[in-house]
Amino acid sequence: MQHDECHPQIIDDPKLPGDILAGGRQLSLKHTRQRDEVITWLLFETGARVSEVCGLMLGDWAVLGAKAKAKAFSKGSYGRRIKTISFAKDTVILLQRYFDQERVRFDPHGYPLDLYLELAARKQVDLSTIPLFLSQQGTQLTPKEYREHYWNPACAAAGIEVDVHQARHWHVTREVRDIYETAKNAKEVERSEEHTSE
Repeated sequence: MQHDECHPQIIDDPKLPGDILAGGRQLSLKHTRQRDEVITWLLFETGARVSEVCGLMLGDWAVLGAKAKAKAFSKGSYGRRIKTISFAKDTVILLQRYFDQERVRFDPHGYPLDLYLELAARKQVDLSTIPLFLSQQGTQLTPKEYREHYWNPACAAAGIEVDVHQARHWHVTREVRDIYETAKNAKEVERSEEHTSE
């Protein structure tokens, strides 16, 4: 029987992010584990596309205070940062840790987060030119590199077959389920679904 990648049990499985991260921990990723885990959390928590997450610049995060939100481009926005993505406080901690511990080793300048923010405040660096996620060569990580280096091997190690784009479907499915569980009436459901589909 052919495997159906859009099988609803997979998309609706609350354990899916944990399963993929557990699979990732079986890989020998000494230098990129923090980066790959942060990206994976961002994919599931924000519902953003892998191109949008890998395409984040430090300026996208810093412009909203380098906390639990970032600006991002969207499909068809031609690189313009027209949407805001939100993520958990725990993911903020992971992102800060990645930036100062792992990323700093591949950064061409070797700067930690605070120094970048300080230099930007003094107009000595343009944060819109600084990629949030770096390859081991010090260049901006591409979606292809993330998929081939982490997502696909992590899924294989976890014994599951799921495309990276399904993290987006998982996020939307969870949001819709939350709407139905918390809405008081049909009008609230309708209003919340309109907001989710934006």
